[in-house]
This record gives sequence, C-alpha cells and structure tokens, in this order.
Amino acid sequence: MSSARHSLAERGTHGSYRAYKSAWQGQPSAPPDVVVQNNDDARTAYVSWNGATEVAQWRLLSGADEQTATEGLVVDKDSFETEIPIPDDAPYVAVQALDVDGNVLAIGVAD
Repeated sequence: MSSARHSLAERGTHGSYRAYKSAWQGQPSAPPDVVVQNNDDARTAYVSWNGATEVAQWRLLSGADEQTATEGLVVDKDSFETEIPIPDDAPYVAVQALDVDGNVLAIGVAD
C-alpha cells in the first residue's frame, strides 16, 4: 500500500460502532402538523411535531376563525401522533403544544 493510503488502524485512529446518549432538547423550526378527519358525524384532530422533545400536552383551539377561536380540550401527548376529538364543527382548528408547566411552545393550524 502506498504511503498516501493507510487504513484507520495503521494511522492509529479507530472507528467506533458505539452511539452515545446525552440530554438534549429538540424544538423544530416548523410548526406542529395538524390534520382534521371527519368520520361518522365526529371530527378528530391528529397532531404531531416530529423532533419536539418538550411537548407534554396539546390544547385544542376552535372557532369561526383565529380571532374568535376559544380554548378547548387539553390532552396528554400520547405518542408520535395524538388524537384530539373536536366537539364542534368550527371551520378554524388549531392546537397549542404545551410543556409540563403549561407554557405554549408552538401553535399548529389545520389546513
């Protein structure tokens, strides 16, 4: 082998197969994703925020529009995607991502 090409072992450095865990917080730059689905006279919001580590709960907001929306049901974050029943047929649906202290981390609006 030429002197310009040496293996990692020959250079004295070794690759590792190990992964190391450490504490970190993730807050994506994009807002939470919210999709509303209509099923048999019931509406459900499906919400997720991929990469967010501080979300403890989701708060539903609904109304005729953003200005008239009122706070509704608060549910615990379930897993990657959380289901929230929507009690009315309001055209505006949004959710607030809440941390363990109830602080709003971000707002996602359904299309």
